[in-house]
Amino acid sequence: MGVKNGKQILHHVDDLSQDDLVTILRDRATKNRPGDAAPTIALDANWLARKLTSTKLSPAANIFELVKSFGYKGVNSIIVVDGPTRHHSKKSTIERNTSYEQKKLDTILLRRALLQQVEKSRLPELSQKDLVLTKAKIKIIEQAVKSKEKAIRARFLPDDFLERLEEEANRLRQDSGCEGTVKIIQAKTQADLVIERLAVTRIIDGAVASDCDFVVVAGKSMMLIKDFKLGKPLAKNKPKSVHSIVLAAGFKSVLCDAIVKVLKMKEDRIEVADHNLLETDDFMLRAMIAVGLGCDTLPKGVKGWGVVKISSVIKGKPNISADELAVFYEKTSKIPASLYKAFAMAVIFEPANELEVLESSSPIFVHGAPESLPVYLKEFGVGTTIPTNNTAGQETCCGPNKERNHIFAIRI
Repeated sequence: MGVKNGKQILHHVDDLSQDDLVTILRDRATKNRPGDAAPTIALDANWLARKLTSTKLSPAANIFELVKSFGYKGVNSIIVVDGPTRHHSKKSTIERNTSYEQKKLDTILLRRALLQQVEKSRLPELSQKDLVLTKAKIKIIEQAVKSKEKAIRARFLPDDFLERLEEEANRLRQDSGCEGTVKIIQAKTQADLVIERLAVTRIIDGAVASDCDFVVVAGKSMMLIKDFKLGKPLAKNKPKSVHSIVLAAGFKSVLCDAIVKVLKMKEDRIEVADHNLLETDDFMLRAMIAVGLGCDTLPKGVKGWGVVKISSVIKGKPNISADELAVFYEKTSKIPASLYKAFAMAVIFEPANELEVLESSSPIFVHGAPESLPVYLKEFGVGTTIPTNNTAGQETCCGPNKERNHIFAIRI
């Protein structure tokens, strides 16, 4: 879901061309990885599959229209796919899977009803009046089936989504016109964690993603390719063009480097955030701000707190720490500050994939493991021992993935 009020706390620049973006990515690549100037982007596959909903192509093929377009310009792509469960909520995972199965069942029942009406329309003894009514019912049910299937495509991905991506990747690797490489990673939980880790370790130069939480976690390391449009190929046998690109960042300096220093454009091209809440190198404070506004670990946020109120507190105390902000939250709620800290730690110290060895026995954290972890954050793995700090109000809960259980439920 990302962080609420993202539009108010992100700086952005609109309407860039693909050539503009590639120039920016090349500059960032030389700074991120001296000696390896190949620009690299990460793509949030699940978000892209829902954004690019062409009915003529599969979700995987739609994504590779974008990958191919950048590959022809020498940009490497790392496609990251969500895992089978979400790190922050067992309830969220179960509800999502249940909704998917219910919609599939509804579609099957509708198709059954459609078949019954079609068979009825073929009965020789059916009167003309009943035939007209039956044909009208057929049209209504056909529209219902189309609507239900469209909703499934927009919200849920096919079971073979990962395999389809691999097929498209192999096909693109054989394309002599594509200079960029492509790699696919399936996250253990959410793609966000892996992409954030890729940014923090400077393996990527930008991320094709939408949520504000990428910037909350990765800070200055993250430049979001937040939106774009796919156009027609500029020439025969060439990939589709990409235009109307929107870049976003939590730090204005990230966009100044790209727009002013690299592209030599005027600084007024940048749409400045209403509130500069993310302009801090203290990643725990960024996480605590996200908790207050509402994020994956506390979806509704802290009651009575929003962008304006948090901004006012920070302006009144410029060097405020995450723990101090949690105390402010505590004064207006019944939740102890220590539990708000657990929520914030869950935003930042999320277990992410080991970049090469995906099934590591030890969790790899986006910012490295802290000295101690509350129960909320503890991940069980073979041979893994993590010191814990039990906080009142927390309880353990096994996730749907029984082989690698997470303790992530919080009771308030």
